[in-house]
Amino acid sequence: MKRLVILILFLSTSAQAQYFQSCNEPFEPSVPSGLYEAKWEMENAQDGVEQYLRDIEEFRDCIRANYDEASESAQRVISAWEDAVQNYQLQ
Repeated sequence: MKRLVILILFLSTSAQAQYFQSCNEPFEPSVPSGLYEAKWEMENAQDGVEQYLRDIEEFRDCIRANYDEASESAQRVISAWEDAVQNYQLQ
């Protein structure tokens, strides 16, 4: 039973790592202090922050979707393994 739990955790972690590789975390933008910047610099910074927030939302959506796929994949493997063990015990 201990081996089954280890196998399940390994397969689940491996599947998740494989899926997460396709999600690219955006770089945080540089945020000025606001003390010495010109108006155009603040406007550019605002554009950067707004783009970052859109990008980070896409990143979170990607992680959620890939996590769900990985969980489903792990569940399929677990079910297949349980079937195999059951079939083996019937022999």
